[in-house]
Amino acid sequence: MKKYILYILLLIISSAKAQKAHLTLEQLETKVENGYIHVSFTISKTRNTVKSCHCLRIYPAIVNKTKQKKLPSVVIKGRQWRKRSLQKRLLAKVAEKEKHTFFGKEEDILHYKARIPYKEWMAVCQLRIQTEEEGCSKTYPRQEQTYSITCSFKTEITPYGLDIPPIIAPERELMRRYTFVSPTGEKRPDKQRIVIRFKVNESSIDPELNDNREVLNVIDSAITGLKQIDRCTIDNISIEGYASPEGNSLYNQQLAQKRAKALRDYIANKHHIESNNFTIYQRGANYKELRRLIASSSLKYKNEILRIIDRNPVEKREQALQSLHGGRAYIVLLDQYYPQLRNACYIRIFYKAAPDPVLTEINRGIERLNRGDYTEAFDLLQQYKEDPRSFFPLGICHLFRGEKEEALKFLMKAEAAGIPEAGKYIRQIEEQNPS
Repeated sequence: MKKYILYILLLIISSAKAQKAHLTLEQLETKVENGYIHVSFTISKTRNTVKSCHCLRIYPAIVNKTKQKKLPSVVIKGRQWRKRSLQKRLLAKVAEKEKHTFFGKEEDILHYKARIPYKEWMAVCQLRIQTEEEGCSKTYPRQEQTYSITCSFKTEITPYGLDIPPIIAPERELMRRYTFVSPTGEKRPDKQRIVIRFKVNESSIDPELNDNREVLNVIDSAITGLKQIDRCTIDNISIEGYASPEGNSLYNQQLAQKRAKALRDYIANKHHIESNNFTIYQRGANYKELRRLIASSSLKYKNEILRIIDRNPVEKREQALQSLHGGRAYIVLLDQYYPQLRNACYIRIFYKAAPDPVLTEINRGIERLNRGDYTEAFDLLQQYKEDPRSFFPLGICHLFRGEKEEALKFLMKAEAAGIPEAGKYIRQIEEQNPS
């Protein structure tokens, strides 16, 4: 397995003035491997670093201007300090508190190794070493040395700036395509008007009339898409029926209801949906739509027609429109506008969806990946490696871990699953590793 090696530019900035115990770090090495940043160094001549009756605590940390991540601390104990602390622990019957203890009298070189999860901000950082000496009933002020580390990946693969969008649930994708589809109880503007046209005084659906066949196909696609999602059930289909204004009010209401029921029966029979899943509204003469059409037109009688609609009750509007300018305005309405009002339109489909906890966790992994928490992202996404939705982010995680074969495997799966972004990473890997 090839590994990412972090090449470092090392500059020692001594921010500490004369102190009781001065440390000299040697063989400082930092590398990124399998999602972790590894830090190692040595401190030689420890016999001269700490007095026999003193204790020196060392606190390493990876830092930049705004963030820090502490590394495991280490303590160097002089011989006399060690004896006294051992006696105290035996009398108190307590274990050694400091896990990383080094006894300067017994060895002359301290070998330090530690690792922490790599974060994106660590690409340019510093290794800060703080020391605190204690002895003779006195704790000396904490001293600090800073090792400035400028890190850059020396790799064959250059990861693109990560901004992987969260995965959208399939029912939400369906809502994007069909604005008349929404979860039960959620209000949203309907920008997609679904209109089935009818001939004058008829309530049977003619697929060949106007664009009825295309509209029916849209409705069918939306319902089929919802039924294909295991977590989703169709809760209710709401249909509002309308008629054009000609004729009396009662007749228009009856005709509007028949038209709405015709669309209901079509959907129920084709998609095997029970009638109690439908709600039918008969709206009668569709003056609301007529007003919208006239208001947006350049019709000669526009303002007069709008006044009739706005100022008259429904039962008197038709007669007033017929009398306008000796019937000339009404002829235009019959010819150009009323055919658009003979419809069973304004359908809404409401669904209920069960939670998708796996998708929630995969999106959490993507969020961590975007912010540079590669190890956390990998650990989380690895649990769902059989789920196609995890293929692309998992491929990126493997790429950051230096595991190109695994990265290529998951990226190819992602591309086959319809994620084109995976292709650019695949091509880059293949260009750098020709067969």
